[in-house]
Amino acid sequence: MKVLVLTPTFFPIVGGAEVGIHEIYRRVAETETVTIATTIPADSTDDGFEALDHTREAMYSISRVPPRTQKTRILKKASAFFAVREISYIRQLKRAGQVDVINLQFVYPHGLVAVAARLMNIPVVLSLVGRSDVLAGLSWWRRLHAELVLRAANAITANSKYYLSGSRWTSSATVVPYGADTPYFAEKDLVSVERQRDKWRRASGDDTFFLLAVQRLADVKRVDVLLEVMGILETAQPGRFKLIVVGTGPERESLEKQADKLPADAVEFAGYVDESDLPEIYASADLFLSHSMVETFGVMFAQAMASGTPPVAADTSCISMVIDSGRTGVVVEPFNPHAFADTIIQLADSPEFLSRMSQTARAAARSEYHWDDIAEAHLGVLRGARHRRP
Repeated sequence: MKVLVLTPTFFPIVGGAEVGIHEIYRRVAETETVTIATTIPADSTDDGFEALDHTREAMYSISRVPPRTQKTRILKKASAFFAVREISYIRQLKRAGQVDVINLQFVYPHGLVAVAARLMNIPVVLSLVGRSDVLAGLSWWRRLHAELVLRAANAITANSKYYLSGSRWTSSATVVPYGADTPYFAEKDLVSVERQRDKWRRASGDDTFFLLAVQRLADVKRVDVLLEVMGILETAQPGRFKLIVVGTGPERESLEKQADKLPADAVEFAGYVDESDLPEIYASADLFLSHSMVETFGVMFAQAMASGTPPVAADTSCISMVIDSGRTGVVVEPFNPHAFADTIIQLADSPEFLSRMSQTARAAARSEYHWDDIAEAHLGVLRGARHRRP
């Protein structure tokens, strides 16, 4: 089967969607012919790409769709919306017999490819993989566009039910979650883990309970609420807890200023961390924290669970669909730092319960969020779409 994956973003841009496309299709390409077509040029830069760039080992091919030639901004936007270049490219592949099924990533901006492909008798699987695909958050004209694309697709996948909540399409989508390389995060070098904890202890003390946040430091992630939680913890039990914040972004400076009001050892900003160091960092923490306002899956939750580090997260967007509260982690009321702090103290005071939760989280990640199983499920949808009417 010849699969064309059409995506408006891919490596060298690095994020959850890009990593997910790569992880799924490097596995699918072991049995099928896969071409990933993207408008992202190869010379785009991203600080984290070198650590994540396994594309040289992957069996898929990458096609960089040529840049737009329109001279005005309006024409460029119209060309993107109507997917002029992409449709022309697909017609060429169709004539050459080089495409059996199209996997369209994201509804916008290339969604009308689904309509054109239907006219060309090419089956389309539409994959909802980004915040811009959440129907409830779209403007009326983008919602109209999305409805047209959803109707034209032969099959729909989403990495959580959150995308289509409250719409008539909820039951039409096959939920194929994103995940983690669970063996990679589960099989840590225990010596490295202990070395990492010793590094943190030197600044905090032997009995410190370590909390971890891994995310881009952007406003939507609401790390400021986690710092409020640390203030409450310091008041209740001074010196017992330490928060390690991994990641960088536009909010870092303001967050550091907020953290300056706390004791010096309460919060550490670790900045960017290479992917190869993440398994040890996850495993060195006792709990993973998040107050992100908008997640459609949250790869970091799967990574934390695979590492045996249960997440405590605000009940926003898709969070309760990913975390089984009370078993693989705890979901708490958003914008309630006291509830966050109380939950953290209760778990810290219950080491046996926390140990069982850690084991349950690791097993759930292995059974539900392993990339091998996710790729197999995705491949099944692609094969089924070849025989399904739109």
